Amino acid sequence: MIILWSFISSYSDEIQLGFENPDTKVRIVSIGCMRPVEAGQRLSVGRGKITHLVTSIRDLEGYVSIENTWDALKFVRLITSPETEYMWGAGQRTMEVISTDMLVGMPKFGTDMSLHLLSPSTFNHGYGGVLDPQAFKSGHFAPARIKRVGSTYEIRRWVISTQNSNSAPKVLISYIKEVVEKNGRYSQFILSKKPLPNLSNTFWQFPIYQ
Repeated sequence: MIILWSFISSYSDEIQLGFENPDTKVRIVSIGCMRPVEAGQRLSVGRGKITHLVTSIRDLEGYVSIENTWDALKFVRLITSPETEYMWGAGQRTMEVISTDMLVGMPKFGTDMSLHLLSPSTFNHGYGGVLDPQAFKSGHFAPARIKRVGSTYEIRRWVISTQNSNSAPKVLISYIKEVVEKNGRYSQFILSKKPLPNLSNTFWQFPIYQ
């Protein structure tokens, strides 16, 4: 985790996740001038005058309080939401495979992008992992499943991910299990993988920021 000093707040925007601890501030910060602008945006988290740059969802451990299944599902969707998926900056993008009729139930994190994202006019036909309902069914996908297991929450869902390399980015679909503890401790397990299915009127476009 990279430590940033308090001056970062002068060029950052605070957002509300809904499950951060009362003494915690979460912000969107700029790490450089890039095009598009989103390519240089990251999350930061902190208390008082010291702020940490968030490079992994695991960096939020100890800064959040996951109280129920909705919190847990919203927490893992920080990784895959169109509002925030570009902020992890590790050469990889991951988005959840969903149908357009599920967009209305997706969490909104209050960023500037939330006003025009998460609508079928923007995401559909495979773009960002969003499919029309018939393609979602034909591809044998299913909505995310979540349950409480003891003191933790277990989420299973389909995701589409891309890993940048010297050649063309490799895109893959995986069925993953995520385990979230109350303090935000996070684990992920890949249960299965498969190539992109050839579905009618589906183009599997993935937002890549250069």
